[in-house]
Amino acid sequence: MRCLFVLAFVLMTQLVIVCTGGLAKARVEAPLPPVEAEGPNIPSDNDTVGNEEIAATVEKATSLVEGGEVKSAISVLTDLHARSRGSAYSRIVHASLLAYSGDVQGAIAVLNAGLSGTVEDVDMLSHLANLHRQLAEDGPAKSRSYGAVVIKPDAMLSEEEMVVFRREHLSEARKALEQAFQYAPDPELQGQIGLLSMDLEEFDRALEIWRQMLQADEENPLILIKLAETLGILGRAEEAISYAEKALKSKPRSALVNGVMAELQKEKGSSELSMMYEKKASFYSSLPEFLDIEFSEEDFEIAEIITTGEPASAKLLVDKLEVDDGELALQWLTLLCFTHLYHGDLEERALQILEDKHAAEWLKLLFTQGESTCTVRSSGSALSRLKPEGAFELLAEKLPAERSANFSMGIAGHLAAIGDVRAVPHLVRALDVRTSKYASSGNMSTDISIRISRQDAALALGYFDTPESRSTLEACLSDPEMRLYCRAALYRITRNETHLDRLGTHLESEQNRELVGYLLRMDDEKANKIAKKYQSD
Repeated sequence: MRCLFVLAFVLMTQLVIVCTGGLAKARVEAPLPPVEAEGPNIPSDNDTVGNEEIAATVEKATSLVEGGEVKSAISVLTDLHARSRGSAYSRIVHASLLAYSGDVQGAIAVLNAGLSGTVEDVDMLSHLANLHRQLAEDGPAKSRSYGAVVIKPDAMLSEEEMVVFRREHLSEARKALEQAFQYAPDPELQGQIGLLSMDLEEFDRALEIWRQMLQADEENPLILIKLAETLGILGRAEEAISYAEKALKSKPRSALVNGVMAELQKEKGSSELSMMYEKKASFYSSLPEFLDIEFSEEDFEIAEIITTGEPASAKLLVDKLEVDDGELALQWLTLLCFTHLYHGDLEERALQILEDKHAAEWLKLLFTQGESTCTVRSSGSALSRLKPEGAFELLAEKLPAERSANFSMGIAGHLAAIGDVRAVPHLVRALDVRTSKYASSGNMSTDISIRISRQDAALALGYFDTPESRSTLEACLSDPEMRLYCRAALYRITRNETHLDRLGTHLESEQNRELVGYLLRMDDEKANKIAKKYQSD
């Protein structure tokens, strides 16, 4: 159950660089701690093994979080840290929960109070830096509370005040990382310090850091391109280009590297070269990493059609791709679905072509990498019909994500369509009979997502006549939110008319198209009759 609310906690995994314009205006974004609707980020490595009280308290807090009781978990940890210093791990868990609840300043205070001035502080300092970066990005008027963003107009700052506020917290973030780097001279920490120096527009200092890092890792393209970008900002275009060329040798498909090179060539006055690199940057930025398409003028034009959202041109393109049996055509269709600019008939047509051509591997990638709920739902539906090897595992792995999705991805139904009985324990966990623990998650959107995912799981269990399915559905009959769905599923399994009679009474008094559709899909005359009666009304 940890996966329902507890996310893996990742600190300083890579340099995340975003160019937002010309070199004179280029700025670098350090990664912020992700804020997810399904719950706070909690580190997975427990360093409290040697202290039974701390370990037990953190375990209790984690269990409360898994049940959606974040406020109670915060209270438990607040009490612990009022009585003892705790540990780095318990402090980070406490801070993670406070930040998730919207109290970033409280999270910072918890971490600062736990610092010991030793190497044990490294993780806390890294987490502290991320919190200051979050404040610098959001400002005092924006609060991220239980997965929702809340704006407080009274706390709005003027543009000048926001500059000061942002600089203050970026400086605090860098200070924390510099202290951590003293204890643990890790290149990832050093890189984050360099990024913050860029954000603070202290380019000479950033340049010194990139040169130091390059001495230890001469071929690293991220360091090379940051060095090139910084030199360009300082007006040293020729020297900058030499480093950008080295970066291109190892990362020729990088939109970032090509974009920096375009700006450098522009600064140098080479407009033709600048245009070429600008096209490459645009081309590669439009492609997700799982597509393997090399730049050409012809393919650049195709990518432009797909990514500009012009329906008429895209329809003509799909017409051509439909009769093209090449692998490249499948990749372009996959890109059209992935971008989700053509939500509706055209995207559904592209997905249907992929299904008709049995392009299971591309459908799997759309399902696992898709950024749109619609894309994931439609590609998952196609996989449930094709039933390629590995489809069940992919669907089962993603099922818990339904609890945090803004719209249903239909994964429970896809598992039912595949018909693999191994789905039952996954659906049982998704239905989750511990309903009282989800009474108040603190977020209405999360509550709705949890309820819908549970309803979908109940209906899907009706496709599997096993003792576990029956007992779970019967246990949930006492849950008002699940009762109708469980009765529909139980009738599908048992054909016990008591379930159908009670279900029919409720269908006459409330609108529930999903349940009506479920009954209509049954090969059962009585179920169909009740559903059609509701439809005719």
